[in-house]
Amino acid sequence: MYKSKEIRWFGEEEQPHLIAWFGKQGLSFETTTPRIDHYLILPFRQISIKLREGNIEVKTRIANPDFAKLEPTASGVFELYEKWSFRLSESDFLSREIIGHGIEQWLATEKRRMGLKVSMDASGQQRIIPIGDQIPFGCQLEYTELKVKGRTTYTFALEWFGDRFIDLDPAILSALLGGHEFRLEDSMGYGEYLMKVNGFVP
Repeated sequence: MYKSKEIRWFGEEEQPHLIAWFGKQGLSFETTTPRIDHYLILPFRQISIKLREGNIEVKTRIANPDFAKLEPTASGVFELYEKWSFRLSESDFLSREIIGHGIEQWLATEKRRMGLKVSMDASGQQRIIPIGDQIPFGCQLEYTELKVKGRTTYTFALEWFGDRFIDLDPAILSALLGGHEFRLEDSMGYGEYLMKVNGFVP
């Protein structure tokens, strides 16, 4: 189990600025490996359950959302979570049925994700590192192309993790956001977004 703090936005259009920013770090959607996660569709926002690469992951929101303005053009919702991950047996019939054939209550979500992490050294200097590097705390930056029910959308997120939540270097944040408008009404977690896709909320 670990805690994370996340702010996330969803949109219909690809953001050229984010494509360019991640491109400068050597990343693109074309060079990522797609994966398919299966989410259990639940009619509430506080919990998210998914099957991912042989694990079942449970994410519970442990505090009320906190509205924030990262920059004058970027407003969103901070959510604080606890995350749990359990390894599934390769012989588990139900998970193989969901992944192989689909079950109505589980929504298949194809993802292509570009991701990096911001770490901080002992002197307080922040630097950008590969997403696969293991560090005790930091902030994950990700931009993801989603395909759900034949519909393509995009999600951009900043996710703080570990035993402390760092204050992101303003220079990194400003370069990443690039003055683009990130609207409060587009900010939500995966659980709420997939509820909307499935018609639970207007």
